[in-house]
Amino acid sequence: MSSPFAITTVSTTLQLSTTRQGESVFTVSNTSGRQLTGRARVTPTDPATAGWFTLSGESERDFRLNETHQYNVRVAIPSHVQPGNYTFHLDMVGVENPDEQYTRGPTVQVEVPANPLPPGTPFPWWIVAVIVGVLLLGGGLAAYLIWGRDGDNGAITNTPTPTLEPSVTPTLEPSVTPTLEPSVTPTPFALADPVLLSFDEALGVLSEDFYASLGVSLTTPASNFGDEVIGIVANGNTSACVESKSPEDRVLATGRGSSVGVSAFPIRATFDPPVVAVSVEFQGPANFRMRLFSGTEELETVSAVGSAAGTCGFPGSPRSNGTIEATASPNKPITAVIFDEPSGGRVFAIDNLMFTPLNP
Repeated sequence: MSSPFAITTVSTTLQLSTTRQGESVFTVSNTSGRQLTGRARVTPTDPATAGWFTLSGESERDFRLNETHQYNVRVAIPSHVQPGNYTFHLDMVGVENPDEQYTRGPTVQVEVPANPLPPGTPFPWWIVAVIVGVLLLGGGLAAYLIWGRDGDNGAITNTPTPTLEPSVTPTLEPSVTPTLEPSVTPTPFALADPVLLSFDEALGVLSEDFYASLGVSLTTPASNFGDEVIGIVANGNTSACVESKSPEDRVLATGRGSSVGVSAFPIRATFDPPVVAVSVEFQGPANFRMRLFSGTEELETVSAVGSAAGTCGFPGSPRSNGTIEATASPNKPITAVIFDEPSGGRVFAIDNLMFTPLNP
């Protein structure tokens, strides 16, 4: 039996939230030496717990030589399950010959916390009512014993009538009309001319600061490989190829080592100076998203759905392409965006990145 895939995960321990939910991320690479179609499956150590685990996105995907995909496994533990540790692993099989092409992934331990108060359980307010009643009863009895008797003969003390002082009418000071400060009209923000990157430079891996002189740095956030790269590839040489473009057209994509255009790693664009508008063309997956940041604050996530654009002869479902765009206030401009495919497993590329900077 051969092992055609390499399966890794960032952590082999998954700590769930108080709602008993969490997600584990696996990275799968084709190490078979040829193109193949792989199918992922989640295997719990205890088969009775199979309903706790859900695979996000498509389980069956096409892998080019050395291509990498990301699989997300969502975990949701029922409220009646006792706290403790439970395990599972992600396995991959080759669709052509699943009995012979099999790879077992690392075992992940799920740490299930104690169950909080079940949703919908009403708070026992009767306890509060009892406590309040006891306090009121005790307080009334104490007041009677202290103030309700005169000495030891049990005579009831009459409450004296207070003598009212004559009211005094205060002298009003003359009102003072405040002096209003003149309003100040804020100075409008100045915008620079839009910048367009069409990625027509030489093919191959790019350095992070390749476009720094134009106000943007392009990287791919590190995963657990350490050799992730970003670079320019011909449309016809990436599995995200679309037939609406010439095979020679150049696009920006990710990869590993010196191979570009066969990975699904996110692409991060960091702007200096910040920008107020961003747009980009995407190709490959039907669904695409752009996450916007201002400093360390994530402003929003913008999603888009592409149109079918053929396969370019590659196996699998038709690829798509489209445009995604977003704007922000000059008071809180965009300092970075992350482009990715929501499931994390479909190879994509981008083209014609346009952004409008603030004037420094």
